[in-house]
Amino acid sequence: MLVPRSACLALVFLLAGSSSARAGTPQDPQVKPPSAPAPGGQAPVRVFIDCVNASCDSEFFRTDISFVDHVRDRKDADVHVLITAESTGGGGQKYTVNVIGLRAYSGVDHL
Repeated sequence: MLVPRSACLALVFLLAGSSSARAGTPQDPQVKPPSAPAPGGQAPVRVFIDCVNASCDSEFFRTDISFVDHVRDRKDADVHVLITAESTGGGGQKYTVNVIGLRAYSGVDHL
């Protein structure tokens, strides 16, 4: 089961809320860097998306969230986005998105 688009859009808004960014280059050669620099002329935030028990559409994240640099290694990221899913008693799914700050954002895990 894929993560609902509403959860993906919530992730977009969470990532868009970061007002500053840290310099860096993309680690994935298949992903093109954003065409425009982030506000303030700084490089985009480097994000590692980690899906646990959830089928995430990583291609959707990489194409629709283009204002960040997606990295494949958590050690290279400024922000670790942890998405988990679990079944509910009513037969549905509960998704949880945790945003964990790393490097310059260490200790920042809220908006």
